[in-house]
Amino acid sequence: MNWFRNLSIRRKLTLIIISVSAVVLLISTLINVSNEYRTRRAGLIQEISTVAEIVGRNSDATILFEDGARAQSILESLSAKSEIESAFIFKENREIFAAYPNGASTTLPDSILLDTPIEMGDHIRLIRSITAENSTIGYIVVNASLANFYSQLAVLIGVAAAIFGGSLVIALIISAWMQRVVSSPIAKLAQSMKLVSETRNYSIRIGKHGNDELGELVDRFHEMLAEIEQRERSLSVARQQAELANRAKTSFLANMSHELRTPLNAIIGFSEMMARQLFGPLPNRQYQEYAQDIHDSGTHLLDIINTILDLSKVEAGAVKLNEVEISILELIQRLERLFRERATNAGVSLSHTLAEGAPQRLKADDRLLRQCLSNLLSNALKFTPSGGSVTVLVDRASDGGLSIAVRDTGIGIAPQDVATALEPFGQIDSSLSRKYQGTGLGLPIVKSYVELHGGTLGITSRPSEGTTVTLQFPLSRVLPDQPSVAAGETRQLA
Repeated sequence: MNWFRNLSIRRKLTLIIISVSAVVLLISTLINVSNEYRTRRAGLIQEISTVAEIVGRNSDATILFEDGARAQSILESLSAKSEIESAFIFKENREIFAAYPNGASTTLPDSILLDTPIEMGDHIRLIRSITAENSTIGYIVVNASLANFYSQLAVLIGVAAAIFGGSLVIALIISAWMQRVVSSPIAKLAQSMKLVSETRNYSIRIGKHGNDELGELVDRFHEMLAEIEQRERSLSVARQQAELANRAKTSFLANMSHELRTPLNAIIGFSEMMARQLFGPLPNRQYQEYAQDIHDSGTHLLDIINTILDLSKVEAGAVKLNEVEISILELIQRLERLFRERATNAGVSLSHTLAEGAPQRLKADDRLLRQCLSNLLSNALKFTPSGGSVTVLVDRASDGGLSIAVRDTGIGIAPQDVATALEPFGQIDSSLSRKYQGTGLGLPIVKSYVELHGGTLGITSRPSEGTTVTLQFPLSRVLPDQPSVAAGETRQLA
């Protein structure tokens, strides 16, 4: 029935009306034809029975007095009945006494069914007994042709078929008019919906044809359009306000970048000069320690400002990738040398593993990729206690791309806290997180930078067991490998 479901409402209604009309007319025609058939057949049988009865009554004397000529004359009178094909008078001994037409012959059946019409092909036979003083002295056999009956029945069926066809045409005309009352509003409503969808013009309205269910549907459609139109206006205003706010934010960050970095650079530079005593010794050693604290705090604050600005650039879509060919192994080795002293001081083992068949070269932004791995290594070392380990795992992703995972044996993250860790400024409450304060921007920055490359960031972690952060880059960024390191190499650095 898929073909019916795909028809238009107009065609469905027309088809339903015509189908119902056709079924009703067909049943009515069949009933009428059937009744007419039974009536005419009963009339024919009644007429034959009457003829046989009259002939039988008039023939009893001819049989008794052996008056064959009179019997023949009686049968010849049946010529006025066109439906009478033949007739015979039999004596009681089954001998033909008279026949119509003259010279015709037939035989009585062995088993005689009196007063019972029997259809035999295209004619019907009726046998009646001829009696005298309550004794059977012979039989009258009447054979009537059904040709005229069937001819009349054919005419009747033809007339019924013509009436049936004419009624269907009338039903089609009426249905074509009636279905418009239903389908026309629905078609206009569908066209309006399509026009609204294509043009996003929510001011479109259609005429209402009545107060029935279709009229109610049109009213609700208009109310929906009015509500959407109002929302669109509100969204347009909100969008304009957001654009203004975004431009103001960009301007503010640009100004803030200059206003904060300029004095911070001076503070960091002068405090470093004082800590190193470049212009002579300080009168008190404590002053030198204070100068170093000022330098460290200023550097930390500058890093926070740079991170916030970087995140703002990503959100504003202002970060452009400077794509170059990167050797993954060389990048990891540079970062391991950078974090070696920190890992040693923390008592944490730092290593990397290059899986067999792992891609070794990637097309990416070197600065952003280096910052991603630096943030992950910094977090891993930060939250891994002494005696633990941090491992960088390089492997081929399931789609053929590159997978870089940083796995630690630190405090771990509860599954319900993973989403919080990926939110800007998200902080997870734990003893180590309070010991090592942070801005909560490391993972969001990494996630944003990886997504800029068309990749994904995934976190698997369990409290007290450790965390694995996996960066996956698509196959389109993987470059053909060059022999540089044996597959499956593992290197221990600290």
